[in-house]
Amino acid sequence: MVEREPIVEKEKITYEGLFSLKDIIKLIEDWQSSKRYVPFERKAVESVRSHGKFIEYWFQPFRKPSDYVKYVIWIRLLGSDLKEKEVERDGHKIVLVEGKIQIILDAFLETDWDKRWENKPLFYFLRAVWDKFIYAPFLSGARQGIKDDAMHLKAQLKSYLNMQRFA
Repeated sequence: MVEREPIVEKEKITYEGLFSLKDIIKLIEDWQSSKRYVPFERKAVESVRSHGKFIEYWFQPFRKPSDYVKYVIWIRLLGSDLKEKEVERDGHKIVLVEGKIQIILDAFLETDWDKRWENKPLFYFLRAVWDKFIYAPFLSGARQGIKDDAMHLKAQLKSYLNMQRFA
């Protein structure tokens, strides 16, 4: 069975105001490609309500630094009361979105993602010994690596939304 260890749990970014949803999604996609994550869009829901549009996007990019370890990051975008608004910037009219957006980040370290060590009880025991004593330094580095990746994405998203506040 895949062992999933939560490394970063429910890191939230909340913003209310004008922003470009396309730019946020592009920033996430650019981050995925720069960090060599495989993009995976889990869910995309949009619904129009009387007080505005509601969106929910759920991305699950992953990266496999080794045959034994897999980094998985859950990125959820929740938007409510979204309304399109036309704004003029630098003499050009652009369409932005006004409303509330919440971005939730979770990061997990998955070990034995290809289920090699669970076929027999002896293998399962050896895996526990392997994780605890032999592979411990590598797992510690992997935990720090995925945490750094998740915090880097959070910092980029926060700086983008903070930049929108003053534009």
